[in-house]
Amino acid sequence: MPSIVPGVAVIIRRRKRTDTLQRELSVRAAVRRFNEVAPYTISDMKWGRIEGGKVETVSTIDLAWMAYVVGASSEELAEDGAHEAAELLRGIIAKRNDDPALAAMDLSLTPEAVQHGIQKRLQEIRSLPRDDERDRMERLFLQQIDMVVRVYEQQIEIIRNR
Repeated sequence: MPSIVPGVAVIIRRRKRTDTLQRELSVRAAVRRFNEVAPYTISDMKWGRIEGGKVETVSTIDLAWMAYVVGASSEELAEDGAHEAAELLRGIIAKRNDDPALAAMDLSLTPEAVQHGIQKRLQEIRSLPRDDERDRMERLFLQQIDMVVRVYEQQIEIIRNR
C-alpha cells in the first residue's frame, strides 16, 4: 500500500471536509481553486497522484498551495510533519493578507456555492407575502444578476477579440 507524504493527510481531510458539515470539495474543484490563486498550475491527475501516495516526493510549495486552497492551517501541516510546507503556507497567508484584493478573495465561493446562494435568496424573496414591494425586490434581484452576467460576457468577448 502506498504511503503518503507528510502533510498530505491534512490536505485530504480538509478537502473531504471530514471534520465539518460542509460538502466535500472535489479534486477538480480544488485544482481549479489552486490554478486560480497559485502562481503556477497543476493538473487533476497530479493532485490525485499526490493524495493517492503514488509519488515519493512532493515539493513543499505544492503542499503549501494545496493546503491553502483547502483551508488547512500551517499548524496542521507542521503537526503532520510537513514543517517546510507549513512555513511556506505562513508566507502565502501573510502575503495574501497584506494585499487587500487577495485578502478579500473568499475561496469558499465556488460556482456551486454562488448558485446555491442565489437560489436560496430567490426562494426567500418568493416566500414573502406577495405585494408590490416583494415583486419589485424579486425583479431587481434577477435584473442585477442578469446585468452582472452580461457585463462579464462582454468583457470576455472583448478579451477574445484582442
